[in-house]
Amino acid sequence: MNRLEMQEIIKERVPYLIEQHQEEWKEYEKQRQAFVRDYPIEQIMNLTLDEYVIGKGSDNRSFCYRIERELDQLGRILGATANKFGVYYGKTKSDATMQYRFASHWGETVNEAFDKVKESISDLLVNADNTNIINQNLLSPMFKGKILFLFHPEKYLNIYSYNHLSHFIAHLNIITQSTKELDLQKSLMDYKATWSELQNESPFLYGALLYDLFGHPPKETSQQIPLLSTAVAGASVSNTPTVAPPTRQNPDYEELQRNRKIIGDRGEKIVLELELKRLKDAGRNDLAKKVLHIADTDDSKGFDILSFDDDGTERQIEVKSTSMDSFYKGFFLSVNELEKSKILDNYYLYLVSSAMTDKPLIYQIPKPAYSEPEEFILSPVLYNVRLNNMEAKQ
Repeated sequence: MNRLEMQEIIKERVPYLIEQHQEEWKEYEKQRQAFVRDYPIEQIMNLTLDEYVIGKGSDNRSFCYRIERELDQLGRILGATANKFGVYYGKTKSDATMQYRFASHWGETVNEAFDKVKESISDLLVNADNTNIINQNLLSPMFKGKILFLFHPEKYLNIYSYNHLSHFIAHLNIITQSTKELDLQKSLMDYKATWSELQNESPFLYGALLYDLFGHPPKETSQQIPLLSTAVAGASVSNTPTVAPPTRQNPDYEELQRNRKIIGDRGEKIVLELELKRLKDAGRNDLAKKVLHIADTDDSKGFDILSFDDDGTERQIEVKSTSMDSFYKGFFLSVNELEKSKILDNYYLYLVSSAMTDKPLIYQIPKPAYSEPEEFILSPVLYNVRLNNMEAKQ
């Protein structure tokens, strides 16, 4: 999703979400503040075992019970086993005895493990700004994520599952350097910071907006969109265009049409990242800094990306993308794009096939001669019709 489209969505959806949910968000915030008051950082090391563990029923409103059950609306971590807390009270599949349990990497006794878990929680909160220390912390990613959000909602997001975080990262086409949950969170929060309309709103609004826009991730991992970073790493440039009939039989062309904008945005982002890499690999970091994703903020220029040749010559790039492995059905070209291809001296057409996979294929055509029938077949598919001089005929 590019910034032009996101701008319109924020303008339309944010007021609606606030109107619908602001009262419940106020209640969630009261619950969060109450929890933080009950467990100040300096007191966490003084917790007793039963004040911490989950597994002793709802009457024992412990630290872990409240985080998982009472504060479920502040981001779900239900579903994963109680091992995520480091120490818990319960049974296992192979042992029905109710007792204190812990993973061996925490220590040899329950008390040793509990002390190390408390130290890890305290260390996590003291170093809430240090990504390296946070990633090395032995607490489970979901548990870490929720603790950090509860104590630092201005810095962290109330979404903790890798599948959900990567789902949003992929749809927003955000480049990430890591696939760790908290790094994905940071990338989403960095993106949020680029929108003044979101910066001073409830922390719950941003999560609600993401689910409102993109829904929940598909249950089948094969149906998930790969991260943009993964797609760029697996991309390759072909010397020949793919125009043969697609290998996938009976493609759903109605679905492809519905997703045409998503596919187009992904193709542009792949090309943008590859252009940056090409220039950096050529030792032209100075030019890489000048590369612009034109279509992200302006759809009137007639091309999508402003890049450069190695010698500094501007390269105007129009990107066409398909989720299929072939451009068997061709692509759409606007009148503006056609005219720009004629007058711009260093205009390129980049065709991106398999754009929604982790191995997209890019075919580059410098100065495409759309008027040459041996290279292209142009077919008019839409006309703009205006009434001509109707008043004079009445």
